[in-house]
Amino acid sequence: MVTLSLLIVLVGCKSRVSWELLNGDCAPMGEEIWYDGVDQDCDGNDADQDGDGFVPDAYVAAFPDWQTRFSRHAELRPGDCWDDPNDDTFLAEATDDGRTLTPELVSPDAVEVCDGVDNDCDGEVDDAALEWTLDGDGDGYGDPTTAVTTCTPPDGSAWVTLGGDCDDEDPAVNPSAEIGCDGVDHDCDGAIDNDLDGDGASDLACGGTDCDDDDPAIVPEANGDCALGGTCNEILIAGRGTSDGEYLIDPDGAGQGLPPFVVTCDMTGGGWTLVPYAADLPFDEHFTDDDQWQWLPSDFTLTLSDAQIEAIRARSIEGEQTYVGLCADVIHYFDDWAQRYNDAFGFRLHDGAETPFGKESYSPYNIQVLSDGCQFNGDGGGLEEDGTIFLIVDLGVPVMNVRCYDCGTDVNNERFGSPLTSHPAKFR
Repeated sequence: MVTLSLLIVLVGCKSRVSWELLNGDCAPMGEEIWYDGVDQDCDGNDADQDGDGFVPDAYVAAFPDWQTRFSRHAELRPGDCWDDPNDDTFLAEATDDGRTLTPELVSPDAVEVCDGVDNDCDGEVDDAALEWTLDGDGDGYGDPTTAVTTCTPPDGSAWVTLGGDCDDEDPAVNPSAEIGCDGVDHDCDGAIDNDLDGDGASDLACGGTDCDDDDPAIVPEANGDCALGGTCNEILIAGRGTSDGEYLIDPDGAGQGLPPFVVTCDMTGGGWTLVPYAADLPFDEHFTDDDQWQWLPSDFTLTLSDAQIEAIRARSIEGEQTYVGLCADVIHYFDDWAQRYNDAFGFRLHDGAETPFGKESYSPYNIQVLSDGCQFNGDGGGLEEDGTIFLIVDLGVPVMNVRCYDCGTDVNNERFGSPLTSHPAKFR
């Protein structure tokens, strides 16, 4: 709106009229002062000097009401990075495919081209440019030390956009090359191909002895034996084996006192390292004297040595075993006829511990009676389903001997035994 003030000067009978532009007024012929928040020339625009439909972010920050400040501002959008041709942050002119680049050619709607200007106002100059490297051996990969970033490949020799060639004089060496067994890093991953983990031992695929060439912690022994882990659980967690079966382990570590040895792993059951028995406790009469508390004359035999079992135990946090007592007139836990626990078996564990006996509770040991078929003091016939089954949860397993009372010789032919080979101790 044009606001005029009228100045009347009376001189005699004559009058003189003049017009004065007040602060905030505009005149259609006025000179616009851009970005000052005032529309001096009455065209409804104080923010889009180059006419590309975008307003500089600085103007938006300076005048939060900019969109409603003047009539044409409602049509404009923020984000222009070059609106003023006199703005020193941009070149006054730049070559754009033979054209003279002026501010109206720079806005968020513009197409980015390689001209040294941030055409689309995304903060990246020539973001369409590529990194080129010189490919000296013609394998399609260039030497990264020759990298240059341009919109077009440099003139002259062969330039490629794939870098990473660690030997640009050998076409058999590049990031997509097949690995070899000649002590060279063929695929440029920073590791010698026949010793990927850098532990000094070659991969089995290259005729070496390293059974896991991705893990430097897995190092073969001097004799070539290579263990996949310290226990079955470690092998399972590391993903080096998931199937039940035999594995080579080294629980005391490579180069220590024990060489690696083979164990059976229960992987599907949760990574248990099994400690098997060499023989069962025969179902038979084991004593020729009367009933009394007594241990078997000989401990059970195991397939692993004491040192091997102790090394496994030291590396484990859980241990357990199921002991199955087969019986014929031999009470193992509860006596149903006498209604008491006076004949409950006791156990000697591999670590030397001896559990309570002759009572209901095995505290402080975690021993549970899962079933008690022997409580009836009859002829169970040596059948497992008619026996007494104990679950012993303790790192001291395996069970090495049992203590019994109702196991002496009498007219009832008292017999007992245990299928030890079917129920190994286990650790993890």
